[in-house]
Amino acid sequence: MRIKRHSRFYSYLVILLICVSNLSFAKSKRQIGGVLIILPNSAMPYQIIVTNIRRELRLKHRGERVNVLNLSAKSFSGTILKGNRLVVTLGAKSLDFYLKSGINTPFISSFITEDAFAKLAIDNPQKNLIARRYVGGISLEQPVYRLVSLAKKLQGNTKSIGVVLGPNSNKKFPALRRQIQRQLGSVLNVANIRRNDNPVKKLRQIFKRSQLVLVIPDKARFNRSLAHWVVTLSYKYKVPVISYSKKYTQAGALISLYSEPEQIGRQTAEMIIAYLHAPKAKPLKLNVPRYFQIAINHSVRQAFGLKLPKEDVLLHWLYSTAQ
Repeated sequence: MRIKRHSRFYSYLVILLICVSNLSFAKSKRQIGGVLIILPNSAMPYQIIVTNIRRELRLKHRGERVNVLNLSAKSFSGTILKGNRLVVTLGAKSLDFYLKSGINTPFISSFITEDAFAKLAIDNPQKNLIARRYVGGISLEQPVYRLVSLAKKLQGNTKSIGVVLGPNSNKKFPALRRQIQRQLGSVLNVANIRRNDNPVKKLRQIFKRSQLVLVIPDKARFNRSLAHWVVTLSYKYKVPVISYSKKYTQAGALISLYSEPEQIGRQTAEMIIAYLHAPKAKPLKLNVPRYFQIAINHSVRQAFGLKLPKEDVLLHWLYSTAQ
């Protein structure tokens, strides 16, 4: 009887040891490598994204190691590029560095414009090789349908709407035309500003002919050079502007639709976690921002005599109509 009892005890002990060893192996296997985040510099938006990725992983995928490579650092060890399960690049410079590094680790490209992503990844001679390593990506820019939906909510009876496009953003014209015809049925006036154009002349024509103007983001230098004239002409002709940046609204645009770095960080973390749970490659394209924010310049609203819903009401409506 005692022998049987001992035998049963040893059997339970063996089963317990096997379970513990399997659990330890699974945990160690999950921790092998970790996630490497590459950022171009120490600017606050990048730091905020990294902080939010760390927090989300700590809460929802405990035990995953996160390494950070800052390309603006004077020097860094090449060993940090090795042994990672996943690489996350923030911005165009980081993606360019990753693609030239020769490492084959799967990657996510986040906080990048559609144009920069296309030039670096989609139009790359090694596109097929890049696609095999590509896990997913998140664009900086709001989708066209969301911008037009906001315009419809603000002024649904708009007969003519203006759009300001630059050398890179002019590629969005077909999508803009489709969405404006489908959602608003308005006449579309386009200021397609090229490098050698007189921007003030083209902008003035758009503001004279439009009841509402959308400004689509382009290269940073182009955006900065246009902002002053857009805001000045908006005031002169009392034509409200929908822009893509909180700073634009502070400068004088009526309203902006944009994603905060915290929100990009949250969505990036969700993409990381999804991959760590079920690794697979995806088509070589960017996801639109899932989370976004609205800012209204109430001084402009009052000066133009406009009645608008509050920010939280507009935001809730946009989320409820997301495609």
